[in-house]
Amino acid sequence: MKTKFLSITDIYTGTINEHKDILSLDIKDIKENILYNYINENFKDNIKEDVAIENSKHISNFDFYIRDMLSKTHFDIFKSGKKITMKNAVGNVFLPQQQSSNRSRVNLVDYYNSPDYTIIFAVDVKDNSSNLIVEYSDHRRRGRAWDFPVLNNYYWIFPASLRYYISKNKSEKINTFLTLTYEDHKHIS
Repeated sequence: MKTKFLSITDIYTGTINEHKDILSLDIKDIKENILYNYINENFKDNIKEDVAIENSKHISNFDFYIRDMLSKTHFDIFKSGKKITMKNAVGNVFLPQQQSSNRSRVNLVDYYNSPDYTIIFAVDVKDNSSNLIVEYSDHRRRGRAWDFPVLNNYYWIFPASLRYYISKNKSEKINTFLTLTYEDHKHIS
C-alpha cells in the first residue's frame, strides 16, 4: 500500500536557549526596537497590535536561525529540505490583562501574496503568564485548538492560514513578542 499526503498541518516549536552558543542574538536589542516603536505608536497598517519595527542585525540572525532549523527539521522528517523567505516582521506588546485578537496572517482577498508560515517568538515574557492558542480543523472535526504555554525565548512556527491568539497576560510584566511571516518555496532536494 502506498500513502499520499494531501496536506499536513505542521507546527514546530523550539527555544533559542538550545543554541545560544552559536546564535549571535541580542534579545535586549530586539525588545528595545519593539518597545521604542510601540511607545512612539509606530503601528503597521494601522493595526494597533502590530508594531512596525526596523530590521536589525539581531532580527536577521534570528531569521537565518529559523530558516536553517526549519530546513534541517523538515529534512529529518521528510528527507527533503524546505526553503522559506521572510516576508514581514512586526512586534507585539501585551500589557497586564491584555490579550491579542484572534486572526490569521493570510489576506483573504489576496491569497497569492499571503504568507505561508507565521512565527511567534517570545522575546521577553513572564513564563506561563499567557497561552498561544492555535486553531485548526481536522477534516470533520472542526473548531480544534492547540494550547501552548508561553515561555520566554520560545518560538512557534505554524501555517499562516491558521487562526491564533495570545491569551490574557496574567502577570504584572509587559510581554513582548516578535511575529514573522514567511513564504514557502516548496520542497527542494
